[in-house]
Amino acid sequence: MNTTTLTDSDAELTPAAPLQAVRRPVHAKRSVLIGALLLGLLSAWTFDGGALGLGFFLVTLAFSVLLGTANRKEGWQSARSHKWLLAAAVLIASFAVVRDSGMLVFFDVIGVTGLLALAARGWNGDLPVADVSMKDLTTSPFVAVGQGMKTGAAAISSELNTSKLSASWPKLFAPLAKMLLIGGPIVGLVTILLASGDAAFEAQLDAAATQLVGLPVPQVMRMAMVGVWTFTVAVGLVTWALRRRSLARSEQTAAPTVQLGLPEAFAILGGLTLVLVLFSAVSARCAFAPDSCTLPPGVTYSKYACEGFWQLLAVAGIVLMTVLSVPHRAKIATATQGLAVKLGASVLVAATLPMLLSAVNRMMLYEDVYGFTRQRVLSQVICVFVALLLIWRAVTVWAWPQRFALGFVAAGVLVLTGFNAMNPDAFIARKNIAREGHLDTWYLRELSADAAGVLRQIPEERLEQYDRTYFATYRSAPENVSSFNLARACDRAGGAPLVSVFCP
Repeated sequence: MNTTTLTDSDAELTPAAPLQAVRRPVHAKRSVLIGALLLGLLSAWTFDGGALGLGFFLVTLAFSVLLGTANRKEGWQSARSHKWLLAAAVLIASFAVVRDSGMLVFFDVIGVTGLLALAARGWNGDLPVADVSMKDLTTSPFVAVGQGMKTGAAAISSELNTSKLSASWPKLFAPLAKMLLIGGPIVGLVTILLASGDAAFEAQLDAAATQLVGLPVPQVMRMAMVGVWTFTVAVGLVTWALRRRSLARSEQTAAPTVQLGLPEAFAILGGLTLVLVLFSAVSARCAFAPDSCTLPPGVTYSKYACEGFWQLLAVAGIVLMTVLSVPHRAKIATATQGLAVKLGASVLVAATLPMLLSAVNRMMLYEDVYGFTRQRVLSQVICVFVALLLIWRAVTVWAWPQRFALGFVAAGVLVLTGFNAMNPDAFIARKNIAREGHLDTWYLRELSADAAGVLRQIPEERLEQYDRTYFATYRSAPENVSSFNLARACDRAGGAPLVSVFCP
């Protein structure tokens, strides 16, 4: 019998047997499961349909603690520079305990969601905060939730299959638990839709649920779905964060698919700069000295100030997109060409800032005549935010070119903090009361409890009798503990000594 000996060269020519991928189960730590379960219960208690307040802050704080301590000291140290994202999220969430304005709460919730999503991805090592891009900022919440649901479902399923109860009752426990976790939210959603579409069905369900748990069916279903969803996502995100990746990220940015020649790049940068310089020279008189401004026939100054503001803000957005993309896409062959492109982008930013200042001044003049509203104040805050981004972009053109998105996050945290500290509803009420002439009390009624203390100080001679009665009894509705908010508590207290000491 002949035997064949394979040499090294023969071995190189012999195709290797294909390796079969081994699908390892996703396991979650028992402490993570317990912490996520408590977080789910806390979320169900918080998001019960009432106003956001103390509960929202506690949920944010609890998730931050769960993520930060899941792997004890090792996990905290591996997070490195991502810790400040959790601190910023907790700071923004704390404003829900102080401010009542729905506008502020809306932006605070968006800010907290984005910061927690970035923190979870950073903890995992999938997205180091130093390498975050604008695309990452927009997709992170969706990626984090998707990974949380996927990894959480796998981890919970694995735990159910290997638990002691599953071993004791193999034919009952795991299938029943999975059925409740997966099928429960779907059945609950359909039940809510059917109840909202049929009053008789809703009445029967409410009567049965009130007898069992003391709460109506929609509230029970909503709390159950929020609790299960939060539990699953929390398990998934923390488990995903602990399975850190060691992905080597290239320090060099890949070349964009669409590139600009130098003539096109300079045409865009130079053309926009020239237009903005001419605009500033022509419009400065109308923006800062309206009495000496001559407008075309048929154009009132109010229309000029109000409508022009939004166009100017849109131009600032276009300039921001331009200085973000043109230096990145320009075909630069020499250091001199790169220097020229950077200089052109910086000059364009410098030419845009006076236009933004003009836009803010226009709105201020409009407010002096027609009063302050939330939309007008918000538009000025957006101008400040855009100006910060433009200045930061002018810096990153010369240094730290990959850090613009990180500055975007930092600027967002800074502006949100300042906006909450400003207390816009109280600011609007104070400014409108200080204006001479007619006082629009109907708009003042729309303001939140943040402005209640200011509204009670309106001079009686400026109010009709029904207005005096309304503002004297201006009180927020009672709320549960999860919705506690300092502004609403101060409003209900009406100057009670034990509460007013903490009120603004």
